[in-house]
Amino acid sequence: MSRPTLASVLKLLRKGQLLGPDEMRALEDLQRRYRGGPSELVRAVLKRGWLTAYQAQELFAGRGHELQLGGYVVLGPLGEGSTARVFKARYQGNGRVVALKVLREGLLPDEAVDRLCHELWAGAGLEHPNLLQTYGGGRAGESYFLVMEYATGRNLARMVRDQGALPVGRACDYARQAALGLQHALERGLVHRDVKPSNLLLTSCANVVKVLDLGLASLAGAVPASAASGGTPDYMAPEQAVDPGRVDTRADVYALGCTLYHLLTGHPPFPGGGWEEKLRRHRGEEPQPVERLRPELPRGLGEVVRTMMAKSAAARFPTPGAVTGALTPFAEPGSCDSCYILELDEQGLTNLDPSQATAVLSPVPGRHGPYSPGTKATHVGQAFQPDVETASGVPA
Repeated sequence: MSRPTLASVLKLLRKGQLLGPDEMRALEDLQRRYRGGPSELVRAVLKRGWLTAYQAQELFAGRGHELQLGGYVVLGPLGEGSTARVFKARYQGNGRVVALKVLREGLLPDEAVDRLCHELWAGAGLEHPNLLQTYGGGRAGESYFLVMEYATGRNLARMVRDQGALPVGRACDYARQAALGLQHALERGLVHRDVKPSNLLLTSCANVVKVLDLGLASLAGAVPASAASGGTPDYMAPEQAVDPGRVDTRADVYALGCTLYHLLTGHPPFPGGGWEEKLRRHRGEEPQPVERLRPELPRGLGEVVRTMMAKSAAARFPTPGAVTGALTPFAEPGSCDSCYILELDEQGLTNLDPSQATAVLSPVPGRHGPYSPGTKATHVGQAFQPDVETASGVPA
């Protein structure tokens, strides 16, 4: 593809609404006085902070059109997985900053789309400081995307990888906060089914933990068709691998116990081996007692971890709320349970215009999971509202 000209760059900036009205007027004034080429103009725009380096890179690669997705302007990448990429983005309607989870090209239509729709269904209506909020989703051309709360930080798996086993009080507090989020989900009938350190985000401010990734979540006693047994072998409850349809919130309690074990020791309960061996050991072996690996643990904490990780679901804490109570005496004080810690202004995303924030998508035929055709999801954590046109929403 030929390199963009000065005229084509200006056209892309205008058409893509990458700049605000004031910035666009200033750019046009700058362009009238400008004598350089497109690269010099873009450098001037970058210097003024009107574009991000990623946006400039995409413009010069001839991919400027990909910086617009529905009503959102992509600002830059945040991360990626096997099925999706996550971007920082700005909503054009009011300038709010969000995270967009976008399915990779070539994955449509298949299980990835189904899981994306399922994640939107699961996240609708959940609003809690310890859950990463899902606002909605959509489809722009061939791109399916999920719109989520934007929060900065790093996941606990990376933290342990970088720092080793965490201080006892902090580890217990992080698990306690995750349990608060899981309890909120349970009260709305959801089981997460994939709790693990990499799905717990520690925000940059105030040490607030947010539970991520509801793509495998299910109604208690049900299982999304696309997810099979779901979960991750290092943290999966014995019953989840055997009969996913009978999984309830106690599987989340088990996975959170394995996660806490990992935070306290620096490794999962059964490190090494393939997934079949891990699942076998979860069913039939006990891990090394956590207090043997961390002799300084306060009395009683080892028993709490073992109760969370009991082989029999009936022997575990019955709910994440019960876990919260058990961990509170061991948790380091000073955490924040009641406020959102975001790189947004005080109003967050609550003023999104629902008419601009609606996902109207057709689910993958024959694989609707717990969500049903004939509904649509709206942003701002609203429950699905009936819609005569099509169905639920997106990403993965």
